Amino acid sequence: LKEAQPAPNCIIDVFILFGGTKFIVPDDWVVKSDVVSIFGGFDDKRSINSQQVDSNKIINIKGLVLFGGGEIKNY
Repeated sequence: LKEAQPAPNCIIDVFILFGGTKFIVPDDWVVKSDVVSIFGGFDDKRSINSQQVDSNKIINIKGLVLFGGGEIKNY
């Protein structure tokens, strides 16, 4: 997602089963996570600088993680 521009009301649905994924997003994006984890985890490992955040670039990540993991990072 390094070169992407989020669409208005952007929602990314995830389903992770016995695996993992990593989202790498730009520093100025707002990421809202609503992921349910059962025997797994989904973490936001970004370093956030509130001066760089653009309130027009919002993505929502929703979904389910079973026996796996996921993380959100910035580059």
